[in-house]
Amino acid sequence: MATAGPALDAARAASRGGDWPAAREAFARAAEQGRLSSPDDLVAAAQASWWCGRAQESVRLVARAHRQLMDAGRIEAAALAALDVAMHHLLLGQLPLGSGWMNRAGRLLRDVPESPAHGYVAFYRDVEYNLPQASPEGVLVAARDIVALSHRHPDRTLALAALVAEGYALVGTGRVRQGMTLLDEAMVGLDAEALSPEWLGNAFCMAMEVAERVGDVARMRLWLEGAEQWLDSLPAAVLFTGACRVYRARLWQLSGEWERVEPALDRTCRELHELCQETVGAAWLVRGEVRLITGDRFGAEAAFAEAHRRGADPQPGLALLQLDRGDVASAGAAVRTALLARTEGHLHHRARLLAAAVRIACAADDLPEAHRRSEELHELGRTWPQSLVVPLSDTAAGAVALARGSPAEALPSLRAACRRWQELGTPYEAACTRQLLARCYRALGDRASAKFEEAAAAQVLARLRARPAWSDLGGRSAAPARSRLTPREGEVLRLLAEGLPNAGIAATLTISRRTVERHLTNLYPKLGVTSRSAATRYAVEHRMV
Repeated sequence: MATAGPALDAARAASRGGDWPAAREAFARAAEQGRLSSPDDLVAAAQASWWCGRAQESVRLVARAHRQLMDAGRIEAAALAALDVAMHHLLLGQLPLGSGWMNRAGRLLRDVPESPAHGYVAFYRDVEYNLPQASPEGVLVAARDIVALSHRHPDRTLALAALVAEGYALVGTGRVRQGMTLLDEAMVGLDAEALSPEWLGNAFCMAMEVAERVGDVARMRLWLEGAEQWLDSLPAAVLFTGACRVYRARLWQLSGEWERVEPALDRTCRELHELCQETVGAAWLVRGEVRLITGDRFGAEAAFAEAHRRGADPQPGLALLQLDRGDVASAGAAVRTALLARTEGHLHHRARLLAAAVRIACAADDLPEAHRRSEELHELGRTWPQSLVVPLSDTAAGAVALARGSPAEALPSLRAACRRWQELGTPYEAACTRQLLARCYRALGDRASAKFEEAAAAQVLARLRARPAWSDLGGRSAAPARSRLTPREGEVLRLLAEGLPNAGIAATLTISRRTVERHLTNLYPKLGVTSRSAATRYAVEHRMV
């Protein structure tokens, strides 16, 4: 150790302290001096590069360490190095290389006595990266084998991994309550000082992934807050920080903080473009969904295409984009195809597909299909009562009842959905459901309640500059009213709906206030309204802005 040299001594000290940027810089100086040669130093240097987001650099270093460890006969350490190489390739989306290195790690461990290393390899090989290929029950068996191994070879990090693996696998088999109970236990057992940091980050990410899959917003918020506090204590953690930023963007999407989404995801895509294709794909997916809601069709289509290129499923966003363009037949075909896919454990995604199918079927006047999909969504909501699936189901059921001309039947479901959306802090979903509720009240003769709901919904949609989700039920369309407006009247209506006063509209269009007033006088009868607020509400509700 005394002959290592100042740079290598500094690199080792920084690595032990978790100061990855300093460690990477010092290891680079040691390499320039010809002192970075031992396999243990190479592994540490690779780890520092990985934490700093330099995936290719990390792969080269750890692959070199693997060869040296093999030459030295240190088979178990060589297997763990091979596992690191496999993980890097898998994160980059290089599946054949990742699979090859993963198989090499497993084969090497066959020749050495059982140890925690066997559990680490099994975790990645048989659980985390086996879900798309294996049956959910097969993954659960593998997870429980890791639990048993962790009992035979006590190791705190492996015990945590085993607990997370079993919870993750249970949710994948549809046993959501049992799985979430184990993940709750794992999350309260996290100890940043006693556990390996990469496994700590992995536990946070897997738990939040499961919370998102089942639509449990409360747990997702809680666990994300814990992960962000841990990340704040680290000098660098590019991969985990990027993943958390995507989860945070998803929560901003739900809470209506859409202006924060694009800047955060821009940074994630920049930092992770050479580190994790899956996370970059998820970032583009969130972008597409927010752009679609705000009326940016071309931006949404581009984002969904990029998400798909990165391996993310662009549905139901792509189907809803077709619906927004008025191509109901293509939208229906797209969502029906998407519903044929295997979605075990992806409770919330399945629910979103079904909710989209209900919307599209209502727009197509296919009420039997809408009812069938709504019933399936209702059954799905029984799986986990704390899920977003429950208000999705209630909203869809109310919309179908309205489309059938049964407002009294729709009312209880829509009131329950409104209450739940508000409790969850999801203003857009609440506003869209309020619009349906207002229609119920009007159909039942309760105009006062209808006005309250309409005003509340219009205010939120105007603030968010969002398109309503349920503008058309039973094939009703705003096309006739839109076609009767002149181009200038359409411009005036758009600015009015954005909240501009007459003077602001006049200044924007370079016309006089009197001309603005004349346009308003002319367009009100065309829309069948008598006030600014009613015109705004009509324009937002019928996607005329």
